[in-house]
Amino acid sequence: MTTGSATRTSWSLRRLADRLADEDRRLDALSAGDLRVNSAFALSYSRLAPEAARMFRLLSLVPGGDFGVPPAAVLAGVSLPEAEDLLEELLEAGLLMTARQDRYRLHDLLRLYAASRHRAEDAAAGSLAARSGLRHWLLDTAVLAGRWYEPDYGMPPADPGRLVVLDDREQAARWIRIEGDSWLAAFREAAEEGEHTRVAEVAEAMHWFSDHWVSWGHWVEVYERAAAAGAALGDAGLEATHRNYLAWAYRACARRHDEAVDAALCALPLAEGAGDTLQQAWAHAYLGWLRDAVDDLPPAADHYRRALRLFTAADDVNGYLQVSCGVIRLMRATGRPQEAVETYRGIVETLADPRHRDRIPPSVRDFTTLSAVYSVSFVHLDRGDWQEAPTPCAAFAGSSTRAAGTSRRARSTSIWLTR
Repeated sequence: MTTGSATRTSWSLRRLADRLADEDRRLDALSAGDLRVNSAFALSYSRLAPEAARMFRLLSLVPGGDFGVPPAAVLAGVSLPEAEDLLEELLEAGLLMTARQDRYRLHDLLRLYAASRHRAEDAAAGSLAARSGLRHWLLDTAVLAGRWYEPDYGMPPADPGRLVVLDDREQAARWIRIEGDSWLAAFREAAEEGEHTRVAEVAEAMHWFSDHWVSWGHWVEVYERAAAAGAALGDAGLEATHRNYLAWAYRACARRHDEAVDAALCALPLAEGAGDTLQQAWAHAYLGWLRDAVDDLPPAADHYRRALRLFTAADDVNGYLQVSCGVIRLMRATGRPQEAVETYRGIVETLADPRHRDRIPPSVRDFTTLSAVYSVSFVHLDRGDWQEAPTPCAAFAGSSTRAAGTSRRARSTSIWLTR
């Protein structure tokens, strides 16, 4: 494909670039031989049935590169079978392309053409309603999917009208990943629209899942926006929560250690001012982890002690267990092996306590076992306790497969537990 104006040798590159930057003129500026792209699209579009033409126009509102049938159904306000039939009609007309895993996508130029037809033929109010409806659906589904990984939620309530299947954690994770571009775009739009409560809700729902997708590359942005939302709402406890999450994201996802420390240091006084014991505990937990990461061991030990005391006061067993794993490594590093072993025994007792059976998610339980056993094994080996070391090591070998898909946040902590 060449630009029809490429034959106009007197045009500067800047003038051509400016012309192509104008969405309303870009299609007219592009041609293939003597056939303008805009005219070719118009011919195919003119042959569509009215409902298919409407679907084509609405698809210009889909965020992200590709999409499945459910977002198209939401936009058009039709059932899944109807939406699939309309998408297939567009596919046969050459106005839509297939993508991975039974998904579709619009070529960039087709998206421009669909957007131009949408502006010309559809009322602004209807466009706003369709866009808003899709945003709310994407964020509602993101919350439901993310909460599969939260200790207090799990499987969402049954809903025969739900457009996607979220019957287990794997299905939830698959949806979050495959629709990552789309729900992130909706999340950004919600932030820009000042939907602060919504932004914080989505970010909170993703907190436990984020451990399983550390490599995504957008968690820093998610928690920066969520922390800003908490500040905009004037909710110090909410802001502290997301600044704590941000401390993790800076360090585990972006390797921005100093910013991670700053985020946790900011979260601590916010949590104290709000009287939020749990977020005070997490701020100290993250600060202990971050100090431990750079071998600043005395401050790390102090933060861990404070965190354990606060987690106990808040009755949060999951936070208590994660910090306890850090304490084993710290006790070993500071030459206090007996305290390390006693901490390990405390972890084992806590995991076995029937009162915590339903309070500890499988991912936290598996990784805590993995991390604690691995760390204490080195304590025994350091002391020459060859009779003691094999038992934990065998448990480690047996749990490593089960823990392969567990908490990345805890796993990233283990980098310094076993270093």
